[in-house]
Amino acid sequence: MKLARCCQSNTATLRRRLRGDLDWITLKAMEKDRMRRYQTAHALAEDIERHLHDEPVSAGRPGTLYRFQKLARRNKGVFTAAAVVAAVLVLGALVSTWQAVRATQAQRAEIRLRQEAETARRGGRSAPASRSAACDGRGHVHACLTMMESTTWTTSSQTSSTVSAS
Repeated sequence: MKLARCCQSNTATLRRRLRGDLDWITLKAMEKDRMRRYQTAHALAEDIERHLHDEPVSAGRPGTLYRFQKLARRNKGVFTAAAVVAAVLVLGALVSTWQAVRATQAQRAEIRLRQEAETARRGGRSAPASRSAACDGRGHVHACLTMMESTTWTTSSQTSSTVSAS
């Protein structure tokens, strides 16, 4: 409690900061087996210095994850930048894939509408029937307008040729 007031911190924050490496250092310093303790006071001081510089301490667990966590704490800026770059790359790949799918769908719809228009022109279907078949409400506005313009032009040219023939 006195230490928390001295450091201008609350006890919960102070406990969190003292947990981890300092626990390992304390346990190693108080080990019953002499061979597992720090051999010299200098070795203890080196471990405390490592803790203060966010480096792996010799008393800590020797795992790869522990060493990676220490590396990430020491190099927060680099890891943050790498995470941002990775997130942007993933987002770019997702947007690119989405746009490619949309373009493929639009291309297929355009091909289908062109085929229907060609069939309507050759088969003698009326223009309104081909319009309703082509514009089926799937949101292909540009293709529908193109289809309607081409059938309107075909119908008006057929009408003008019929009028001039009579």
